[in-house]
Amino acid sequence: KKYLNLRRTPERRILGDPPFKVAHVIPLFMDSCCHAPSVRLIQLLDYYERSFFKPVVFVTKQNLSKKEEYLGGFSHDYSDVYSDKLFDYFKEKGIQIFSKTTECRFIDNACYFADLLKKENIDIAIFHEPFPTNQLLIKMSDIPIKLFMEHGFYSIQDELDAIIVSHEEQKKRAKGIFVNTKIKVITNPKVLNCKLDWLDYLTTHKELGVPQGAKILMTISNNLDARLSNKMCLAIRCILKSIPNSYYLIIGR
Repeated sequence: KKYLNLRRTPERRILGDPPFKVAHVIPLFMDSCCHAPSVRLIQLLDYYERSFFKPVVFVTKQNLSKKEEYLGGFSHDYSDVYSDKLFDYFKEKGIQIFSKTTECRFIDNACYFADLLKKENIDIAIFHEPFPTNQLLIKMSDIPIKLFMEHGFYSIQDELDAIIVSHEEQKKRAKGIFVNTKIKVITNPKVLNCKLDWLDYLTTHKELGVPQGAKILMTISNNLDARLSNKMCLAIRCILKSIPNSYYLIIGR
């Protein structure tokens, strides 16, 4: 019976009066300046309007007992890059954090957080990243307003009210994806578009130390241990062997 909520979306509650209780639903915190959801969350919780919003955070990702049930490669163990510092930082700011550290199936995990969201009487939920648990929570929750914060990936769920994208270029792309839905596409006005002038500062093949005309495959990350798994390295090796004049470059640590 506890899985019945997976099949139907509950009726929305009516939005109350401010201050609105806002839940940021994020898979995990990472100690890295290149993990966009963690960086964006810090910015949002440093500068929110205190008379209008009361934020809380739900951290939904943990090790799973049956990883074969977890969809699309999302079962990678990031426990080595979890950020206890961010937990402490938000607690010092008086931000309440909900998480679950015990192992369980991801469906049970979604049910656990759906019950928490209902119990906390959340007015607005902002979902960061389309991890399977978050996808289920979008459908299972009765929250009046459901938003999705784009960090390079989208969630296509009819229950969403809006997608918040990083710049106008992403907005045009997203409108094409959500053209047949009721989901609004909103541009975040506080984000800089670093692509505007990048054609004026292109790095040459010579500066990269590869021949002119070489095909370049590249990874840019401050979490190379997490990004370059054994499967990823094997895939890169196959690509380099199958494509003549190809080079693999790594930037980061």
